[in-house]
Amino acid sequence: MTGIMRNEWGSNGLTITDNVLNPYVNGPDGVMAGGVTTYDAMMPYVTKELPAYKNDPVMVTAMREACHHDLYVLANSVAMNGVGENTTIKFVQPKLLVILKTIATIGVVGFILSLVMFILKKRKFKKSEEYTSYMAWKKELKQNKQNKQ
Repeated sequence: MTGIMRNEWGSNGLTITDNVLNPYVNGPDGVMAGGVTTYDAMMPYVTKELPAYKNDPVMVTAMREACHHDLYVLANSVAMNGVGENTTIKFVQPKLLVILKTIATIGVVGFILSLVMFILKKRKFKKSEEYTSYMAWKKELKQNKQNKQ
């Protein structure tokens, strides 16, 4: 990996391999060969072996180099989408989303206004002569039923 891809072909990116998907992988050898990325290094077969090398300067350097290759790919890929230190990010909403939000807002405001108008109308109706006479008639009817029993 290091000899051909890095030295001969000049690859600075990460290397993805399916070799870490089996229990026979030697994690440290994979890291040293430059074939194990930090993503591969999280596989359980690899993570079992790497803690023994946490104080080994050669292995720590190899892991840092693997991280460097991962970050190089992210920084120079579509994931960054040309974002640099002088880039200004402008938030733009699609027109359809603006229209839908406007319709939803109008609907909510209309509902609230309708509810307020209903409550005010109901209060006004309860103070009207028709309502008071109806309630008096209803009360009288109820008393007549109780008196007959």
